[in-house]
Amino acid sequence: MRIALPDGLSETLSWPAVRGRAMHWVGWVRDNDPVYKAARRPGRLEIGAGVGALLLIVAVVIFLALFNWNWLRGPIGRWASAKYDREVAIQGDLDVNLFSWSPSATVNGLKFGGPAWAREKDTANVEKIEASVRLRKLFAGQIEIPRLAITRPDLTLIADKQGRQSWELEPDKPATGSPARLPVINQLLITDGHVTLDEQKRGMTLDATVTARDAVGAQDDQAGFLLDGRGALNGAPLTLRIEGGAFVNIRRDTPYHFTADLRGSRSHLAADGSVTRPFDLGRFQATLTLEGQDLADLYTLTGIATPNTPPYRLSGALSRDDALWTFNDFSGRVGASDLSGDLKVDKVNDRMRVEAQLVSRRLDLDDMLAIFGARTRTTAAGDTTTVSSGVPGKLLPDAPLQVDRLRAMDGSLTYRAQSVKANDLDIRQVNLGAELDNGILNLDPVSFNFNRGELNGTARINAQKDTPHSAVDFRLAGYPLESIIPATNGSV
Repeated sequence: MRIALPDGLSETLSWPAVRGRAMHWVGWVRDNDPVYKAARRPGRLEIGAGVGALLLIVAVVIFLALFNWNWLRGPIGRWASAKYDREVAIQGDLDVNLFSWSPSATVNGLKFGGPAWAREKDTANVEKIEASVRLRKLFAGQIEIPRLAITRPDLTLIADKQGRQSWELEPDKPATGSPARLPVINQLLITDGHVTLDEQKRGMTLDATVTARDAVGAQDDQAGFLLDGRGALNGAPLTLRIEGGAFVNIRRDTPYHFTADLRGSRSHLAADGSVTRPFDLGRFQATLTLEGQDLADLYTLTGIATPNTPPYRLSGALSRDDALWTFNDFSGRVGASDLSGDLKVDKVNDRMRVEAQLVSRRLDLDDMLAIFGARTRTTAAGDTTTVSSGVPGKLLPDAPLQVDRLRAMDGSLTYRAQSVKANDLDIRQVNLGAELDNGILNLDPVSFNFNRGELNGTARINAQKDTPHSAVDFRLAGYPLESIIPATNGSV
């Protein structure tokens, strides 16, 4: 069998012969196809384009290596000033190193001015900032800072009586109650830091030093992180001390341990805990111990309105999850009474809401009288409370009502005293419920169980105006009247 091939060629049909002729034909087409020849052998245009691209890359590298980054100080400052509506300027040298797997920048003399209502004081002045970023993480859409060193930062934080905050960069944005989430910082160094706080609404001032080292020293003032401040709260002394470990090899999934100690407004708060995910200050857990002369004093520190009480000491588990704070499984003493329970603080419709469930195994009734304004005195041993002034035998002494505090928050409360210390009224158990909503306080139930009989009722206090309006409904049943009305001689 024979087959006709191009150009009159012919060959006996066999597999080796066919394969050889096919390869010959492919070679002939390759050698005579102008498109293939142009693609295989680059011409002058292609060579020129390649050389041009290479020269451009080299030029860019040389430009960036020799570029004077100080030329960008003005544009950066003007852009930031326009964005944040305050003066922002780099007053010293700006240096950038891009040729690294961890590009870095050094800023000298950073000035961050105050907002329009507080322009007389800069929010921040920093002598030097050195920062680097991990390039591999950046390509993955994450920010990880291997090293951040801040030298002599000086911060002035002002909060006026209208609630405006000088450090708020977006004041028109609705507040969420959650702190900013910082990127992962493997190593943080702060040298000679200084912070001044002026909180005008609560009359709080604080002047603090801040340091962050890469190692923990042996002395008390050589913690890895240390904030140590002193100031005043409504004219009374205020101290704050926060300590933590060194910011070295910090990882997102490794909790960061800290301790905090706050003293002021006749109160002492001590916490020992950890930030669950470092640099996410919206989540932490701690054991909190608080003690003082009157729980009502905590209002100036926390913004939570509480009734007047005798001296107290409570300890429990404090945790934060963004805007939600909980103080669970706490226990301790208020006056001569034990107290335990759970407390939750959240933000609902831009208002603080507090929910509490409280229990006393044994209540000293005089401690409850302090809640309603009676002056009490608790022994040093904490086992007895006595009424030092007021009208003995009265269940609800008169007391001024701080209506501004009732309007500052919403909440609900339940309280149950399982037993009551022997008292003149022979009360054996107490059950209270309260609901506070937009300045209206409803007490329901108000229940006192006596040895014989009970007193049940409700009360409503409208504190939306400066002069509160009250409505009370109480019913006494089964109680011997002779215990209330003194016996008299004669007949009626």
